[in-house]
Amino acid sequence: MANRHKQMGALGGGIFFIGLAILILVDSISFWPWILAVIGVATLPSSLAANKGWYGWNGFIWLVGLAVLFHFNIFWPGILLLIGGSLLVSGIYGTKKRHDEHVEAHVNINGKEYHVNRDSDD
Repeated sequence: MANRHKQMGALGGGIFFIGLAILILVDSISFWPWILAVIGVATLPSSLAANKGWYGWNGFIWLVGLAVLFHFNIFWPGILLLIGGSLLVSGIYGTKKRHDEHVEAHVNINGKEYHVNRDSDD
């Protein structure tokens, strides 16, 4: 799994640098706001590989969406479309913890140790 995450990180890096080069080389494409779209597309593979689908798709929708809204100067009511898209992704992926998630905390208060262990009960 770590190897797949590393590959997707490399894929995202490649997408970012190619997108950045396109923004710099093509005069008809303005750097702002399309750099937002490049960042949104570049971060998606790594998020999906890390099983963080909600975060990846939500970031993608917001960054690419904001780039489109700024480019076409339709911030209102376009922001409502982004909120709706974000809610749709939340409904599909949700933000629940994974079943294999384990939380452990160690706290020292006035010299006394406290330990909390919790497994996901989904």
